[in-house]
Amino acid sequence: MSILANLPVIGPLFSSNKDQLLKDYDYIVIGGGSAGCVVAARLSEDKNVNVLLLEAGGDGNTFAVRTPGAYFDLQMTEVDWQVKTRPQKAMGGRIGLCLGGCSSVNAMLYVRGGRGDYDGWAAAGCDGWGYEDVLSYFKKSEGCHIPSLCQREHHSADGPLNIQYASGGDPNPLTKDFIAAFRQVTGITNDDYNSGDGYGASVSFQTVHNGLRCDTARAFLFNGEKPAIRRPNLTVITSAHVTRIAVENGKTTGVYFKCSPHGTSKEAFMTLPETFIPVTEQVILSAGAVHTPAILMYSGIGPQDHLKKVGIKVTKHLPGVGRNLQDHLFVGLAFKEYQGVAYTSRLLDTVRYFGKYFLHSTGPVAGSPVEALAFMDSAVNTSAQNGRKRPDLQFHILPARITKQTHYARTNTKPLQPELSHDHGLTVFPTLLLPESTGYIELNSSHPLDDIRVEPNYLSAEYDIKVLMDGIFKCREIAKSQALEPYKLEEIVDTTIPFPPDTPAYVREYVKRQAITVYHPVGTAKMGRADDPMAVVDSRCRVFGIEGLRVADASVMPRIVAANTNAACIMIGEKVADMIKKDRQK
Repeated sequence: MSILANLPVIGPLFSSNKDQLLKDYDYIVIGGGSAGCVVAARLSEDKNVNVLLLEAGGDGNTFAVRTPGAYFDLQMTEVDWQVKTRPQKAMGGRIGLCLGGCSSVNAMLYVRGGRGDYDGWAAAGCDGWGYEDVLSYFKKSEGCHIPSLCQREHHSADGPLNIQYASGGDPNPLTKDFIAAFRQVTGITNDDYNSGDGYGASVSFQTVHNGLRCDTARAFLFNGEKPAIRRPNLTVITSAHVTRIAVENGKTTGVYFKCSPHGTSKEAFMTLPETFIPVTEQVILSAGAVHTPAILMYSGIGPQDHLKKVGIKVTKHLPGVGRNLQDHLFVGLAFKEYQGVAYTSRLLDTVRYFGKYFLHSTGPVAGSPVEALAFMDSAVNTSAQNGRKRPDLQFHILPARITKQTHYARTNTKPLQPELSHDHGLTVFPTLLLPESTGYIELNSSHPLDDIRVEPNYLSAEYDIKVLMDGIFKCREIAKSQALEPYKLEEIVDTTIPFPPDTPAYVREYVKRQAITVYHPVGTAKMGRADDPMAVVDSRCRVFGIEGLRVADASVMPRIVAANTNAACIMIGEKVADMIKKDRQK
């Protein structure tokens, strides 16, 4: 399906012109990702305010972005920030990739997390963020198109964000049988992992509808007969690279940015004119867990010693900016299957898949390649000790082999791409949900186009290694279960590891060699109490010590959720927008 990456842009969704700018705005939203589009759309529902949304990228209206099955082809392209980590000591010095992450380039998986996640936030000082507090915001955005689920109390069919089952509700038989095998082995029978506790296995919930990706731009800005993008009080500027937020005497006064198309060199960027737009109410920073702390630091808000080191004048000393970085990791296991039902890259099969897609909006092109998800406890899960039990092990299930044609396979996954004549297979990714390893983000200089230093410290905690090891052993057990016996699954092992594949020594080394990011960085501007020296924002997402500045994205999570993070980011956008509206009414 890599041909989709080379197809042209469908056409501009709207005209983005800096000349459209007003002299000032009530609200300026920085970043049009999972949360930013939500915030801009919800705030502009009030006709009495003017809202500006600044997005560094384009509108993403390409076939590759819109077509769910082309997910792999988006990686390492111009719609991918391609941020690289520092070499990771516990992973043999490998360098990882860390997406700036948004709903236009992710795997479209809609996973909320469970009660233990959000009640844990509330217990950590984030008042109003318990599970019962945030459930209404999940439901506010959700437009469920799964008839068997949409009438359940935890779901809603009324929101703008379309949710449906993978592959248009027509998943591969191997996917269904893996789910049955998981239930058989674990005893976990819940068919809705979004129902409250976060456990269960099912065909994956995806932000897709009628064969098209439903990212937050489409859902919140371009959806409906009267889309938000046409509101006279909402201005959206793309290719707008924010250089810093202006703060005077502790109050946010505006935003500096440059219109910088993708690929602009550092030298050319220096010569571009800088635009300043005043703000009368608030700036909402929604640039993601990598770029939000960077913009704060470029604005002089962050650890004072680090800011001085890179030559930035200190506006506000907040030592937690850029700290508390957390991310999910997974490890791919590949199996040969001998029933011949898995998806392949053969030409005739590809033609058949596209036929189903164009005629019925079903099949592998109509959804994320990840057709099923499963959540459980590892053998070392300790989350129950604090009374807020949550799963620490997840499986991403793909009824196909990852091939050399996918950019994913270039990311340290050699055992997943052997030279085989038999190309039917299954790929399962055991996933670490509750990492104990934490890292940080720092600037390399005061220049906004210089690389950001990302140090996640992957696998620095022994617990993280043990969870992934247990995930591999559990996956092998599932593969040998009765429900999957007809497929005669045969694991593809890494023959370069000098230990027998069934030994803990092999599995430990495999984890260190093969673990890669799930592209879920969070926590770098964490929410917390005023007496927490590492908290950056309060429970209303207001930056401590700076009037008129909030953060609304994955950065504010004090602890990463035991789930793919997109749904939580959308919820954060909904809740922050609602808090701003309520504050304005006072």
